[in-house]
Amino acid sequence: MIGIKSGKVIGYGTRTKRCAICEVAERNAKQPRQHDCRLNWSASSKAMEADVCADLVQEFSEKHNTQVAILVGDDDSSTIKKVRETVNHEVEKSSDVVHAKRSFGSALYSLQSKYKGDLNLSSKVIEYLQRCFGYALKQNKDNIAEKAVWEP
Repeated sequence: MIGIKSGKVIGYGTRTKRCAICEVAERNAKQPRQHDCRLNWSASSKAMEADVCADLVQEFSEKHNTQVAILVGDDDSSTIKKVRETVNHEVEKSSDVVHAKRSFGSALYSLQSKYKGDLNLSSKVIEYLQRCFGYALKQNKDNIAEKAVWEP
């Protein structure tokens, strides 16, 4: 799904690996009945998000002469890699708040296990730091001049 700052959806796409009607017909060795089959994907499930996102970004670039400058999503690097391979302009990757908090927490849990006993980093402290991190992100969401990129 592609949206603009207004929050309006301006494009969407789907990838579907299965169709129940086609599967039942195949199991019964019959032709499937006439239906609106949405089956359009045969590669790995992991590649679905990257493919649909790259298609949407390319479509907006070609059909609407619009460049997607920032792609906000999860921390899966395959999506931004596929988008950058598909289009001829620079696309910046940014994490949404939920995924940024999760990545931050994962990094803290890694520190906790790496420095057992040396670091007083309990699960409660990590949860508190994640909550504070989320507040900081939300409070500074539109503060472009002060933005800093955090990478785990």
